[in-house]
Amino acid sequence: MTTKRNAHHLTWVLSTFIIFIVFVLVIPISMAEDAEVLYPIRENGLWGYINRAGDVLIEPQWDEAEPFSEGIAVVGTGGLQDRLYGLIDRDGTAVVPVRYAGMKDCGAFCLFGDEAVLGDGKIGWYDKAGGFCQDPVYDDADGTPTDSGLIFVSWYEDEDRSYDRHHDVYMDRSSGKTAIPFDYIGENYTEGTFHEGYAYWLIENDEGFDAFLIDLTGRRVVFPNGIVPDGDVCEGVLRIVSDDGEGNLSGLARPDGTVIFTMTKNDGYLISDASEGRVFFERDANQVGIMDLEGNVILPAVLDYDPGWFHLGRESRLFFRNGYALIMLCDEDNHRSYVFVDREGGTVFRMDENPAPGIHMYPCTFAMENGLAWYTKSVLHANGEYETGYGLIRLTESAGGFLTEPVYDHIPAHPEGMLDFSEGVTAVSQNGLWGYIDETAQWVIPPQYDSADHFRDGLALVEKDGKLRYIDHAGNAVWSER
Repeated sequence: MTTKRNAHHLTWVLSTFIIFIVFVLVIPISMAEDAEVLYPIRENGLWGYINRAGDVLIEPQWDEAEPFSEGIAVVGTGGLQDRLYGLIDRDGTAVVPVRYAGMKDCGAFCLFGDEAVLGDGKIGWYDKAGGFCQDPVYDDADGTPTDSGLIFVSWYEDEDRSYDRHHDVYMDRSSGKTAIPFDYIGENYTEGTFHEGYAYWLIENDEGFDAFLIDLTGRRVVFPNGIVPDGDVCEGVLRIVSDDGEGNLSGLARPDGTVIFTMTKNDGYLISDASEGRVFFERDANQVGIMDLEGNVILPAVLDYDPGWFHLGRESRLFFRNGYALIMLCDEDNHRSYVFVDREGGTVFRMDENPAPGIHMYPCTFAMENGLAWYTKSVLHANGEYETGYGLIRLTESAGGFLTEPVYDHIPAHPEGMLDFSEGVTAVSQNGLWGYIDETAQWVIPPQYDSADHFRDGLALVEKDGKLRYIDHAGNAVWSER
């Protein structure tokens, strides 16, 4: 039987134990998370790192230093023409010596080599999570981010790079061991990068093309007779086509080979991967429509569009992001316009490319963010010169419109034209100076800098009068270059 005294004692012991656990486990985790935030700085021409408070944690010693990613950062020494690169950890300790001419941060791992990473030199890699470092011994490697933990590498047995002495294999990034031996027939192929546990391959051989899907064991996925995969797995589905090469059949399937739906050429042809539960299809004279992932038509194929705008090789710019997609239209008179649609196929906003003589307008955002998109407007003046500016379009559930006039000189450069509203603000240039606006296009930090980067964990790197500084969201300098 437990007495009151014993019960109080037990409660005290448990409370003490819980407090101990909090201090031992929770607080160090929080401290570790804070300690991971390091920012590159420049002093006297050399680069090092500070923390969020502006304290120097790694003394400046390199000619180049990139932001940290998963506890690893790329640094370089030497002039621009002969610069060599390596990798450091958060203590400034080299995990890959600074001696390689090529270095590419691929997210979960880094590629490096004796020449430019995509050049003729040998290539190796460093796995950030596993800490494994592979010396540069391969002739080629796929640096595409992947969720599989694998990397596809190739090498030749001789310096003549003879095809019959060529090898391909999937390697485990964290151990360097062979994960999937890969034997194929054909010289021309697309490198299969794993997406959601599957990799798509298209290989040219003597009989034409061999298209197939493999899983993480290297096993080929079996599809019904007459059907082959036609792209990567996205959102748990992938496009399929008839194997006759004539495009008489297309549709969607699951990566286990189960067909969800098919459509004949008369009904249309899928031309995009899945995004936000939707796929685009094409039919007749360049008409585009939208389906859900069960084959139900959301938007009939009634919009005449310009296919040259969307297709980059096998890739397509037709996709949804944050509820919206952008379609470029072209009528019989070659008059082009741009339409933003929502996931239900409704037109949210339409912009004419040439609303008046001497005016040229188009969206410069393929990926919408926070219901906003950039656009640019160029006006031809009498002296033959163009005046170009950038502005914002607001997209809403009911209607869209111009949020601002084209009053900005420059906007942040970003892959696929994404907005880069990091931490609720983005950098823009007006009258030659950079500042920050919020999502209502109001100035949060007025334009005053010669250059400005995006915010990262509460700080942004800006430059003024040749000096760098880190500022917070109020515009206060946390660190300034001396």
